[in-house]
Amino acid sequence: MAENEIPIPDPQNASDGLLDQTSLPPDHRSGFVALVGRPNVGKSTLMNQLIGERLAIVTAKAQTTRRRMLGILTRADLQIVFMDTPGVHKPLDALGLAMVRAAEGSIRDADVVVVLTDASDRWTDEDQRAVETVQRTAAQEVILVLNKVDALSTREALVDRAAAVQAFFPEAPILKLSALTGEGTDLFLEEVARRLPLGPRFFPEDQLADWPLRDVATEMIREQVLLRLHQEVPYAVEVWLESWVDEAPDLTSLHAVLYVERDSQKGIVIGRGGKMLKQITQGARRSLETLLEHRVNLRIHVRVQPSWRKDQSFLKRLGLT
Repeated sequence: MAENEIPIPDPQNASDGLLDQTSLPPDHRSGFVALVGRPNVGKSTLMNQLIGERLAIVTAKAQTTRRRMLGILTRADLQIVFMDTPGVHKPLDALGLAMVRAAEGSIRDADVVVVLTDASDRWTDEDQRAVETVQRTAAQEVILVLNKVDALSTREALVDRAAAVQAFFPEAPILKLSALTGEGTDLFLEEVARRLPLGPRFFPEDQLADWPLRDVATEMIREQVLLRLHQEVPYAVEVWLESWVDEAPDLTSLHAVLYVERDSQKGIVIGRGGKMLKQITQGARRSLETLLEHRVNLRIHVRVQPSWRKDQSFLKRLGLT
């Protein structure tokens, strides 16, 4: 295993005895919980809030999440493995289809499915698509969540959103919370916990996520792209980490490539006199140094890969399918 990777235990280890289960109480509960909803509804923010760490990148742009990430919450009598999923949407290319399939796979794998909607926004076609996907895919427990109650303008809006989503799942409990402030999350965790089966831990108690550290670093670079670029350009960018070298105990050197689909996009990402690429690099370096707790030397180049979002073999190489 590379030095820069977080160990990823096989959940089967729990039953194989490779994780110590002897100290667990007899009523210990565990399971997988899928966070599902349309893009930009607050799934990643909620997972970060529940785990207490900034695991998943969060931006104001829709479809920030492209890959499923596991966030692991462990307490003395409980282990919840949250699955942060890409937003359910109408796919327009191979990348979009892979993202929707990742969400569907999480629904199938889950013990509990949490359907999030934005209480502060109108009901959309993508909300409809998300709940229909859960209806079609899930045979498990479902919990409905009205998120962003901190941004509500009127109580009538909350009632309207609740009625819209509960029409699809009349027997499911419906909770309101704010993933941003944490309001309502304690009750939410209680509702999730009591729906999980009795079972062992799947991951060590000190593990918070399932991603290798280099994947987290890649996402931090992509976060800077999403924060600094606008319109269609950030959606045409994917990050590939070419190399990771630990030069010294207090210095890591990284080389990353930003793939775009057209020369015009490459020019925008680089910016006049290289100004935009410099800002992306500096912002990513700061995030990476916070993550690694030491100095980072980061080099980023931009390459054109025509229509990469439609290229199945390229998506597979990037780990997106």
